[in-house]
This record gives sequence, C-alpha cells and structure tokens, in this order.
Amino acid sequence: MAKVAFKTTELIDLADQLDRWAELGDQAVIRAIRETADDVYDEQFRRVPVDSGDTRDSITVLYADQGRTASIGPTNRDDSGKPVGFFIEYGARGIEPVPFVRQSAKHARTALARRLDDELARVFSS
Repeated sequence: MAKVAFKTTELIDLADQLDRWAELGDQAVIRAIRETADDVYDEQFRRVPVDSGDTRDSITVLYADQGRTASIGPTNRDDSGKPVGFFIEYGARGIEPVPFVRQSAKHARTALARRLDDELARVFSS
C-alpha cells in the first residue's frame, strides 16, 4: 500500500505560504482597484462637459472596504438638491445626455480585469 507522509513542520510551512499568498493577493487586488479608479477619475474629468466647471471639480473617488471598493463620480447638486451629474449623464427636458460616467465605467471593466490578471499573475509566479 502506498503511503504519503508529511511532517508537521511541512504543513505549518505550507499554511504560512498560503497566508502570505492570500495577503499578497489581497494587496494586488487593492492596487488594481486603485489604479483603475485613478483612470476612471481621469476619464470622467476629460469627458464631462464644462460650463462653470462645478461638476468637473466635484468628481471624487471614494474608497470603502479597506480599498477593495471604489466609487467615482460627480457629487455636486443643484439648488434644489438634485444631483447635477445625473442630468448631464442621462439628460432631461431640453438637455441632451452626455454619458461621461457610463463611458468611463465601460472602459474600467476591461482595465480592471486586465490589471487583476497582471497583478495576480505576478504574485503567484514569484
């Protein structure tokens, strides 16, 4: 009968290595999200139509979940408290839509997937 034997120290070493990979993988994901969020911010900043510049200047990046989630977009509101970016993005009566947020999101999906592939390949190839 074939036997497989492990020393306790080998299992501990394996567990330590798995913990290191988990931490490195987590850091890689956060790095990829941050880099993609920066790109989305830049693209929204370039694409938003500028009248007074208030909407452009209100574009922000907010991180949550220790950097594992990013929300990017304009935060300014009109005098009645309605989000101005929404009316620019989707239009309203007499206002043609200018989809600057949706366009940046479309590019972000591809960029994030590519960055995650690259970052995780780098982590697990070392």
